[in-house]
Amino acid sequence: MVGRRTLPTAIRRQTRERPRHLAWRCGSRQSDFAELDTHSSRVATALVVLGLSVPMLTMRSGALFASAVVALAGFLLLAFPAMDQPWLDALEDIAPPVQPAFLSSGERFTRNEVLDSIARARAELLRLHALEQDVRWGKIEMEPDKAEQLRQYLAGRSEISAGDQLVLRYLRGKARERQRLALGLPLLIIGFGGIYAVRRGRRRALHHIDRRSR
Repeated sequence: MVGRRTLPTAIRRQTRERPRHLAWRCGSRQSDFAELDTHSSRVATALVVLGLSVPMLTMRSGALFASAVVALAGFLLLAFPAMDQPWLDALEDIAPPVQPAFLSSGERFTRNEVLDSIARARAELLRLHALEQDVRWGKIEMEPDKAEQLRQYLAGRSEISAGDQLVLRYLRGKARERQRLALGLPLLIIGFGGIYAVRRGRRRALHHIDRRSR
């Protein structure tokens, strides 16, 4: 009589006392207590391993993906510095000193002057565009000659602003050439190092799981 003992305790007791006695039968299939205990232990071990390996697998997949992204970003910067680098652009937007750190003092001075010029030009353009709209819709009266001069001035200011943007793109290209080794190479090494570490950890985990399931 089992009483308050649990089923696993009862099976282990029967396995010790009567290992070759019939434990169960289903049609032509049957098993004694020794075989039942062995199969139960294997199933329990598999469930434990599965419960541990699922979150580990998810973490490994995330780490592998992140390492691959880092390696790809480093490779693209290293091999194609003139190519658009959205991640680096975003980093420079978040931390503006990143790009000037790779420029000479003269280039930094030019960049600051151009940025100030662009900011002033944009503010002036906004004011003059608003004035032109008011003139066009009759809210403000202006002589036709002055209105035409205003239109031409706005077109000229737009061209100057475009020239400033061209200077910024040139300076960004100079920074990218220097960032390709300072940032691209370390990112490539870190990314491949992460991939290697994840794959090595996966092999160890699989070896550990194989040993536990035996």
